[in-house]
Amino acid sequence: MTIAVFTRRLPENFLGGAEIHASLTAKALAKRGHRVWVVTGGRRDVTLNLGRLTIIRLQAFSFPHFLQTLFLPYWRFRFRKRVKRIVSEADIVHAFDLDGILLLSGWKEVESKLVVTVQDYSIICPGGDLLTIEDKPCHCYADMMFRCHRRHEGRLLRRLYFQIAYPIRFTVRSRLFLRLPVVVFISRYVSLQFNRVFGKTLLAKTAVIGNFVPERWLHTSIRKGKRFDILYVGRLEYYKGLGVLLDALALLKKRGLPYQVCIVGAGDIEVYKERVTELGLTANVSFAGEVAYSDIRAFYLQSRVVVVPSIWPEPCGRAVIEGMASGSVVVASSNGGTAELLTDRETGFLVPANDPSALANTIGQALSHYRELAGLRLRARKHVLLHFVSHIVIRQYEELYRRMVR
Repeated sequence: MTIAVFTRRLPENFLGGAEIHASLTAKALAKRGHRVWVVTGGRRDVTLNLGRLTIIRLQAFSFPHFLQTLFLPYWRFRFRKRVKRIVSEADIVHAFDLDGILLLSGWKEVESKLVVTVQDYSIICPGGDLLTIEDKPCHCYADMMFRCHRRHEGRLLRRLYFQIAYPIRFTVRSRLFLRLPVVVFISRYVSLQFNRVFGKTLLAKTAVIGNFVPERWLHTSIRKGKRFDILYVGRLEYYKGLGVLLDALALLKKRGLPYQVCIVGAGDIEVYKERVTELGLTANVSFAGEVAYSDIRAFYLQSRVVVVPSIWPEPCGRAVIEGMASGSVVVASSNGGTAELLTDRETGFLVPANDPSALANTIGQALSHYRELAGLRLRARKHVLLHFVSHIVIRQYEELYRRMVR
C-alpha cells in the first residue's frame, strides 16, 4: 500500500508530540512493508529517499499562521499544484495536523482516500489549550467562540483584531473539518470535546487511535542506576505546568527532601531558569535543553519519577506513555486524556491540575517509597506493552486503511 503522510514540521529534534507521532507512524508503516511518502515543510524543495520511506520537503507547505485564513485560497492552490502527482498515486492520504486539514479538505481528488488524525484542540479553541483566564477548563468553544476570553485580553488593537479574527477562523476551520470523510481522534477525551461542539453535524467516520512508543523501548533492560530523581520532558511553556512543578519542588526542598531534577525540552528556558534561581533551586535543577528524540529514552532510563504537570488537558500525553514504558513512576495531572493512559495508584499517580501542594505530596511519596513501587512500575510497563506499542497501534491504522480502499 502506498501512503502519503502530511505533517507541516518534521525536524528530528522537535519535541512536539504531534510531530513525533506523525514521524513514528510513518517510520513504522514503512517498516511493515508499506511505501510511505512524508510531505512536510521546508525552506526549499528537497527529497530524501530512505528505502521505503521518502521525505519530501516543500516550500509550498510552509505558510505564516497569522496569514493562513486570509490567504487560504492562494495557499491551497499553490500547495495542491505541487502535490497533485503525489496524492494521485497514493492509496491513502493521511494528514496529521491542522495545516493538512486546511489544505486537503474538500479536494475531490483525495476525498475517498483522505484520513485525518486530530491531535489537539486548534480547530475548536483559538488558543488551542481549552483554558480560561483563571487556568480552569474552558467550554466557551461550545458557544462558537463568541465568549472566548482570549478576545478580551491584551491591548486595544489586539482585542479588536481577535474580535474579528477568531469567529472567522473558527468558521473556516470548522467548515473544512466537517467536510472530512474519516477522522481519527488521538483520545476519547478529544473526541468528546469535538462532539460537544459539532454534535450531529459531524458526519465523518470516526475512530480513536492513540500515541505509542517504538518497540525497542520495551525490548531493552531497565538500568538500575538512576542519575535523576525527577524528570520533566516537554515544551517549556506555561500551559505545560512547568511553573507548577517548580513551585512543588520548592515545597519539597522546604521539607528537607533531597532530589535532583532534569528538565528536557525547548521553549522559554531563560524564563524558567530565572524562576529556578528565585526559588533557590539552582543546585537541584538542571536544564538539558532541546534533545533529539532518538536520545530521549536515555533520560527516562536514568530517572526515578517522571512528572507531567500539565495545566491544559493533555490530549494524549506522550511523556506519560514513555515514562511508563521506561519503568519510571509517572505522576501526572488528571485532566484531559491522561486518565485513559494510566490508572491512579495502579500504573501511576494522578493529581489535580495546577495544584503544587498535591503535586509535591505525590512526588514526595513516590520518591520515598520508590522501591516499594516496583509492582506499580512493572504493571505500567506491561500496560504499555499491551496497548501503546507501535505494532499494536499501526495495526489499527492498517485496518482503517484497508476498510477505506475496499
